[in-house]
Amino acid sequence: TEPGKARDGYLQVFEKGFVKDYPLTIQHRNGGLTHVSYNASVFKDIEGKVTGVFAAARDITEIKKAQDITNLQNWLKTGYARLSNVMAGNTDITSFASVVITEACKYLDAKIGALYILSKENGSVEYLLSGSYAYTKRKNLSNKFKPGESLVGQAVLEKQQILLKNVPEDYIRITSGLGETIPRFICITPVIHENEVTAVLEIGTLEEMTDIKLAFLKECTVSIAITLATLMSREDLD
Repeated sequence: TEPGKARDGYLQVFEKGFVKDYPLTIQHRNGGLTHVSYNASVFKDIEGKVTGVFAAARDITEIKKAQDITNLQNWLKTGYARLSNVMAGNTDITSFASVVITEACKYLDAKIGALYILSKENGSVEYLLSGSYAYTKRKNLSNKFKPGESLVGQAVLEKQQILLKNVPEDYIRITSGLGETIPRFICITPVIHENEVTAVLEIGTLEEMTDIKLAFLKECTVSIAITLATLMSREDLD
């Protein structure tokens, strides 16, 4: 599956006289993949001419799987730690919303994001846009939603993550120094505290998010919910 990489490894054998633990991936006729560690060295005659090559490949598929799992776990832990760090020390909801959505978007390599936070002013339950990242406009829709209104409000009712693929061109746009771009994938994740949705995260990317990134978003809502609840309690006391 990697002809260029295999050729480079082969050339290294003749240039250096050997290669050690050179990683390659072999594809079988049935489509299966085997990750191997390739080792090789040349044989030379008494005049120094290469007369042959000894080569061996060791199956490291299980080792690579374990390494991949470790790398993913480390990626998740790093993300949680970074988010916890930016949330610490915030004393008001506005600054909290801004740092949370910015950190989440940067870590996930998302191009746009918005954080809507629960408001119960005058007895009306609404979710207000409180923090955003590269956010510009949303066609024919406001920046506040009641439960059931739009995908944000639907996520509130369902208390479940909602995924939107092939986003309509007029739904939302990303602004950058290069102009405007349309996200192709939207993930809307409710933040739940004591069985109540207290906020909603909306993240937009140019390509579909991986399962591990979706899981990261879900897990992040736990710490977001706790910190937000503390801030809301303080504001109620004030």
